[in-house]
Amino acid sequence: MDAQISEHDQTLSFLADLEQRQESAAPRASSGESFSSHPFSSGGKTGGYDGGKLNRMNADWNPGSMGPNRIFQLDGRLLRERAWDLYRNNPFARSAIEAYIANVIECGIMPDLNDTDRENEYYRWGGLTAHGTFDCDITGDQTINEMQALWLREMLVGGGCLVHYVDMPRRSQRVPLALEMMGESRFADHLQTWGRNPKTANPVKNGHEIDTATGRTLAYHVRATQPNDLDYDPEKTIRLAREHCKYSFIKDMIGAKRGTTLLKAVITWLWSLGYYVDNELDASNLKSSWGYMVTTDNPSDAMNDLAREDNYVTDMAGNRIDHHESGMIWHGGTEDKIHAIGPNVPGGDSLPWMMLIQRSIAVGVNVSYEEVFRDYSKTTFSSGRMSRGQDKKRFRPMQSLAVCHFGNPTINRFFRSAVGAMRPAFPSPSQYVNDVDDILQDIDWQLAGWESPNPKEDAIANHQKLQDRTISRSEIVASEGRSFKNTLKYLEREE
Repeated sequence: MDAQISEHDQTLSFLADLEQRQESAAPRASSGESFSSHPFSSGGKTGGYDGGKLNRMNADWNPGSMGPNRIFQLDGRLLRERAWDLYRNNPFARSAIEAYIANVIECGIMPDLNDTDRENEYYRWGGLTAHGTFDCDITGDQTINEMQALWLREMLVGGGCLVHYVDMPRRSQRVPLALEMMGESRFADHLQTWGRNPKTANPVKNGHEIDTATGRTLAYHVRATQPNDLDYDPEKTIRLAREHCKYSFIKDMIGAKRGTTLLKAVITWLWSLGYYVDNELDASNLKSSWGYMVTTDNPSDAMNDLAREDNYVTDMAGNRIDHHESGMIWHGGTEDKIHAIGPNVPGGDSLPWMMLIQRSIAVGVNVSYEEVFRDYSKTTFSSGRMSRGQDKKRFRPMQSLAVCHFGNPTINRFFRSAVGAMRPAFPSPSQYVNDVDDILQDIDWQLAGWESPNPKEDAIANHQKLQDRTISRSEIVASEGRSFKNTLKYLEREE
C-alpha cells in the first residue's frame, strides 16, 4: 500500500513539474500576469475565443500578419507554377477547373445585340460563322468563344488574365480590333519601385503602376515575350495604359492587386493525393510484372549455379540483374520454397481515405464532389439534385463575372471599332457618342444553362408558374442555356 501511495505521489510531482516548465516556456502577457494553469486559457484570462488562446498544442501556430501584395511577392510565382503543373498532370485538378469552364462558359456566352446585321458582323469578327475571319484573336488562332474559355482558365489556374485591346490597321480587318491575352507570367514582377518611377512619377508594384492618391492602377508593365521563349529578354518590358486593357482576377483580400489560383487552398492536398496514387500505381505495376519462385530437382545445374552468385539474380555472364520484366520466373533449388513476389496493391482501407481527401478537395474548390470527380455512385437522386442546385449558385456569380469583366468590355470595344470603321449596321460616330448608354444597355447575354435532372416535374412546375404569372417563357428557355429569340425562330420555321 505504501509503495502504491509513493508511486502516486511521484506521478503527481512529475505532472506538477511538467506543468511548471510549460508555463515558464510559454510567452507572458503584456500586463505582467502569468498564464493560468488551466489547459485552455492563456494570459491568466478565461472566456473569449478559444482560437485566440495559447496552449501547449498551438503555441507554435503564429501565422503573423502580412498584406496581400507582400504575400504575392513571396509566394505568388511558385504558387502559380505549382497550380499549372497540377492542371497539366493531375486529373483531379484538371477536372475541377474544367468543371467551371463547362458550366460557366460551356460553348460560349453569346450577346444578343437586338439587330441581325450587327450580330452577323460580330459572329464574323469572332470566327463563329462559315465565313468567319478569326479577327478577334491577334494571333488568328481562336474564336471569341474559345478565348472566353481560355480567359477563364487563365484566371482560375494562374490567378488572373490581362486582355489587351489592340487597334488594328483598318485595311486589314473590317472591324479593326483584336484581343491579345496575357497570363500572370507575363507581368514584370521584377519591377518593384517603392518611390516614384523616374519615367512616370508613379510607383510600380507587382507589375502595376499605381496612383498613390487613389491606389488605382494606371498602367500594366509586362514582359515583351513569354518567359523562357527563345527570344526572351528579361529586361525588356512594355508599358500598357489601363484604358487599352482589362485585367481580370478574383479579389479575395482588400488591397490585392494580383490574383491567386483557385486551387490555392488544395494545392498540397492535390499533390499529396497524386503522389499517393502514383506510388500505388507503381506498386501495382511491380506486382503485375513478377511471377513466382519455382524449385528444381537439380540444384547443381550449371545454369542455376551461374544465376545464384551472392544470392542475386544474374544473367548468363554473371552480371547482376537490377530490373524486372513481365512474367519473370526464378528457378531455385530443392531447398527453396514457392513464394509470390511483389508488393501489395492498395488495401481496402485506402479507398475511404482517398475519398475523404477527394471530398476535401471538392470543398476547397467550392464545387460538389460529384461535379469535380464525376462520381454519382455515392449519392441518391435527391441529394445529387440538391448538390447540383448548390453548384448553380456558385456558377452563376462566375457567369456574371465573365459578362462584366470579359463580355461587356469586349462588346464596348467592338462597337467603338465598328462605329469608327463606319460599318453599315452600326450608328454614325456622332449618334453613337450621344446614345452610347442606350445602345450598350440594350444588349442581353445568353448564358450557359443546365439540364433538369427531373424534366417532367420541372415542366409541370414551370407550367404552373406561367399560369400564376410568376415566370416568363424567356426565363424558362434561358435557364436551359437557350435563346428565346432563336426558339421562336425555329418554331416559326416548323409552322
